[in-house]
Amino acid sequence: MSKVTWNLFKGAEATHHIASGYAITRIAIISELAPSQNSSDVQVFAEAESVLAALDPQVIRGADCPGLDFNVKAYLEQLVPELLNSRTVKMSLIYRGLPRAILEVDSALAQIETNVDKDNAPITVSYDYPLTYKLDPALAGTTTDPPQGGLVHAFVPEITLTFKFTLIPNRCPFKTDPIEAFFDDVKALYGGAYSFNGPYPEVNMARLTFYTGKVNKNAWNPKGLPGAPRTWMCTKMGGASKDGGKTVDGLALFQYRARTWDPKVVFIDHNTGQPPGDVEQQSGAIVYPKLAGECLFPDFVDEVN
Repeated sequence: MSKVTWNLFKGAEATHHIASGYAITRIAIISELAPSQNSSDVQVFAEAESVLAALDPQVIRGADCPGLDFNVKAYLEQLVPELLNSRTVKMSLIYRGLPRAILEVDSALAQIETNVDKDNAPITVSYDYPLTYKLDPALAGTTTDPPQGGLVHAFVPEITLTFKFTLIPNRCPFKTDPIEAFFDDVKALYGGAYSFNGPYPEVNMARLTFYTGKVNKNAWNPKGLPGAPRTWMCTKMGGASKDGGKTVDGLALFQYRARTWDPKVVFIDHNTGQPPGDVEQQSGAIVYPKLAGECLFPDFVDEVN
């Protein structure tokens, strides 16, 4: 039976950077081959390749190889054989490491109409008609029943997840479907045993979308700016990772409204199409429903990661 001996990597010479990533060379000695008599070098090489193929060496990972960085992951691109004797072949396996897929998470706000607040309670206003109300004598001295519903505009977050990646066609002598291989990578990096942010659970990219559409629950004064509760809203947040989630370049936008982000809903007299003249003096005729969720904002913007 043929025997395969893997030589150690050549230290710094084993990995070198090229235009589209990096290349790694690994040496395998395939010995005790049993070629037929008068076999050509090509036939001996073919037998050696079949022995290697059975070992499925198409992917190499740094975690499995002493001397390589843990994050290294490369794909077999080329085999270079060298005949040492009639039964032994030295095979150089050249791996191509592709640039890591860039994962981008982005979140922004879309506007919708709603008649309920953040707790799904109906938004309503009511009005006590004065005894002197003359536009509809039947309403004089009564209170609106049922209360008048309020339709307002609210902001909801929309999240976009983007993968940017590089593919090399026919990159592996033993597996020639780069699309299938890519999605194997995605499953390994962003699914399966890992959370989607990659094999670095200490950085959760999903957190980048947590603040979008929320307002500050308590007073928040970034860099000394004013900030009473519910006056700051995170209107956009996202980030990009080029290393599978180990580090993230993030962006956050916060917008300030001195009157808070809670809309003003006013009772409208259907007989006039306008608020009554005494609407400001009546309790319940004007409400400020809380539409946006709230949370504790970070002390400093650069702490959000």
